[in-house]
Amino acid sequence: MDGMVIASDQAERHVSDDLRYGVTNLVEKIRIDPSGQFAWAYSGGLVAPMFSAELFKNMSALHATGNPITRTDVENAITACFAPVWATWQPQAKGPTQCVLVVAYGKTKEILRWNLNRPTEVERVESPCFSGQEFNLSAF
Repeated sequence: MDGMVIASDQAERHVSDDLRYGVTNLVEKIRIDPSGQFAWAYSGGLVAPMFSAELFKNMSALHATGNPITRTDVENAITACFAPVWATWQPQAKGPTQCVLVVAYGKTKEILRWNLNRPTEVERVESPCFSGQEFNLSAF
């Protein structure tokens, strides 16, 4: 395998507070870190883009050190997103939410998946065909 493909839709669905209507925005869900070695996509509710932005900040800080970035560095950067984002999100949260980040590491062709429901764990995805949604592989 010479390369990798990461793909995502652009749909971001919001439901009004009174549950009467939905608003669909088109968003950019795929980000690439400054080193160009890592790309990720997110899925989930309104908190998901916040996690993605925090990961970009963490990855930029890693890149700025000038040191090679390892998978362990990335896993730590992902799990470090939880505390600051959750502190910002929790006061405005309404009910349960979902957030999944899927990170592709171009150099090693590894796929990592992080789920808000398990904020201290980063899973290495073994299958070449998978979905960010663990419960719905038909989304692939």
